[in-house]
Amino acid sequence: MDEAPIIVEPLADLTNYRQAKSHAGVLQAYTRRPVEDPKHVTAEEADRAEARAIQLANFVPFEGIPRSDAATLAQILQRLEQMETNINHRFNHIEEKIDNLEKKINNVEVIALKALNGTRGDGTWIEYELIPFTDGKLPSHQTYQVDTQPPYVYLRRATDIAKLQSAQLTQYLSSYGVAAAAMPTTVKAKRKELYRIIGVSADLLSAYDALSP
Repeated sequence: MDEAPIIVEPLADLTNYRQAKSHAGVLQAYTRRPVEDPKHVTAEEADRAEARAIQLANFVPFEGIPRSDAATLAQILQRLEQMETNINHRFNHIEEKIDNLEKKINNVEVIALKALNGTRGDGTWIEYELIPFTDGKLPSHQTYQVDTQPPYVYLRRATDIAKLQSAQLTQYLSSYGVAAAAMPTTVKAKRKELYRIIGVSADLLSAYDALSP
């Protein structure tokens, strides 16, 4: 045997929109019971519950919600839900644009840093700038200095790259987005690719290419 609905009083105790909407729906169902039925709920009581749901969804004073028939209130709630959906869609679109903008900014930053490194010879007099990895983090980030063991070596000079072993070169190139299928197979080829990624000048790259074993 079904029980009479619990009418929340005061309605201010309903602080969650979905909870208030569900409560209003239950009361609305009980308005269709005969008046003499002990479980009957008045339309006024159901409307007040609907108004509380609207108030929570629209952030307007509870007393400012116009009392109307249930059908009108249902239409208002439907419109509010559509507004919520549209707002969420717009926020998602904005977030997507922000992500794309951040990627473009990171790409420009990498290009600028590589160009700067190309003017610094072998990095002996003026050290190279660190180039961000594909995740946007620098080799100096905690991810690569604390969470990764052994930590990544800072590539401040051309000789820093020349000292890297094959496994270290592979580790660096992978972090710079070189896929396993495209990974150079020899140490010399790996070093050359890393020189290029760091931004070592073409002249210096040719010189190292000629001297490297």
